[in-house]
Amino acid sequence: MKYFAYGSNCDPAIMAKKEVRYTAARPAVLNGYRLLFNKLALRTELPAGIGYANINEAPGGVVEGVLYDVAVEDLAKLDASERHPAHYRRINVTVRSRGSNLACMSYQAQPDKIATGLRPSRDYLDHILAGREILSSRYVDKLARSPTYRATCGHCRQMAEIVFVKQEDQMLMLCHACQDSTSPCRE
Repeated sequence: MKYFAYGSNCDPAIMAKKEVRYTAARPAVLNGYRLLFNKLALRTELPAGIGYANINEAPGGVVEGVLYDVAVEDLAKLDASERHPAHYRRINVTVRSRGSNLACMSYQAQPDKIATGLRPSRDYLDHILAGREILSSRYVDKLARSPTYRATCGHCRQMAEIVFVKQEDQMLMLCHACQDSTSPCRE
């Protein structure tokens, strides 16, 4: 089964964590769509302004991603991780990969699970950027410059790009300096 990933599933480590097996991963381009970070967070412990990847039809738009050949029996794992059908629905799209047009499946956020003004966390964006060996350098550069979620660090109280750190039963929002145990926190 062919699956087009454009979000955190571009990261092979995420696919491994989800235990989704694939036999091939190659670059693919989805024309006529654009990448948005307008999908609401699933977890209630995350702040309301966090956005996850989604695709919407847009004439002239281009979304790069990874085309996986996924084991059919792992479709249920993908569906579960994408919270299909409550949060994302499966859609059929045609991507261009290595000179061929290929029909495949992808996910798109349900209309009641999107909002405006959301931004991805740096952690989440870094999962997409982990696909940099497959994505074009121009696309990677554009993604790397995407505005990310900023908030007050839970430790130093500075407004910064934050990282989510789970400690026991709570989620901490820390700036990069405070997250790095070898660096002193900014005062």
